[in-house]
Amino acid sequence: MEHLCRFGFYSMFKLIKNIPFLLALLMMNAHGDDMPVLEIGFLKDNRTSQKMVKFLTRVYGRAEIPVTFIEVPVRRSLSSANRGTLAGDVGRVAGIDKEYPNLVPLPTPVFYIRGRAFSLRPELPEINQWADLHDYHVGIVRGVIYSKKGVENRVNTIITAHDNVHLFKLLIAGRIDYAITESDIAEELLKRDFAGSGIYANGKVLFEGVLYHYLNKKYEKLFPVIDQAIKEIHKEEAVLKPH
Repeated sequence: MEHLCRFGFYSMFKLIKNIPFLLALLMMNAHGDDMPVLEIGFLKDNRTSQKMVKFLTRVYGRAEIPVTFIEVPVRRSLSSANRGTLAGDVGRVAGIDKEYPNLVPLPTPVFYIRGRAFSLRPELPEINQWADLHDYHVGIVRGVIYSKKGVENRVNTIITAHDNVHLFKLLIAGRIDYAITESDIAEELLKRDFAGSGIYANGKVLFEGVLYHYLNKKYEKLFPVIDQAIKEIHKEEAVLKPH
């Protein structure tokens, strides 16, 4: 009898714990075919963004929520999602909701990134912390929050690139001494577009962190079911492990 009571209590506890998820699921089913397709912004030529699209395609499929991914410039993705023109952005670092108050990060991270300096001139010193960049011309990609915050008030000359290809072209042209970007993205570019260029990773990793999937707050009723799907897929594949 005691065993049955404990079993019943445990089952009730699990049911209560999952009430937000169940309510969201019921709400979705009630909408049926009338549920609009969520449009999520992503960056087409960004390896990390492409990986998050693949991951979130599985997430939304698991959650049975219709979704499409729209290619947009890095900064416009956030402003459009904040206005509600887009439903959200595939993934950004924590804290951008301070600048974009209508965007809400889902609790469970979706991806892991490492940012560092890249250079073309071996005679330049190693960059092991943001402050080491102070006296140099440094390039960052417009709209990438971690690199913008990293160089703010620490670097005298900052040059902004349209994307990572443009960033490395600035490096080759000698307009910047160091380019700041993610290790994954740089690895792909050095194989595909800049093989034999001489560009190399300089010094230590400057930024390590996770990315969160952001949605406009008007979709808050869907947050529990989407976050639950993220958790489930994380158990099936090591998305958050360093690359």
